[in-house]
Amino acid sequence: MDLNDFLNAFNTADLKEVFPDGNRSPAAAVLRYRVYISETTTTAAGVINDLKRIRSDPSFQSGVGHKRNAMIATIAVLVSAVKHRNLRELTAQMQAMIDTAFPEAYRREFVKLLTSPIDSTMKFNKDGVAKDVKVCHAMSADAPLCEWALSAWAPMRH
Repeated sequence: MDLNDFLNAFNTADLKEVFPDGNRSPAAAVLRYRVYISETTTTAAGVINDLKRIRSDPSFQSGVGHKRNAMIATIAVLVSAVKHRNLRELTAQMQAMIDTAFPEAYRREFVKLLTSPIDSTMKFNKDGVAKDVKVCHAMSADAPLCEWALSAWAPMRH
């Protein structure tokens, strides 16, 4: 069989089951925050307390699980606060984090969604058990986010 014919023979649903769509959007990071870090935090003080609580939690370490994205996105917001307040010179790695990995538009949307009133719910089934998660209305109305939240996590790469 020709390679192209073979590749076209794969069922789209089966391929998506093996390789589900990733979602690194600010909304997905806030959803992870709501599931894995805090269901209720909407303030800067709350974010600081949450990070202090989880920063040494082994389940948030690199290569362990999918929780880390929410923590790193939150750290990027704190790095930008340090820069905004001119509290210290940023390392090259910190600057790259806010310039490239989590640029200003990303951080603005993340903060907007994180601090919005928690006035809705959506289903989250990434861990294989469906649960209702309290979120802001903008997130529960985001059809691609809701669809993504119902699919299982892709297997961890080691």
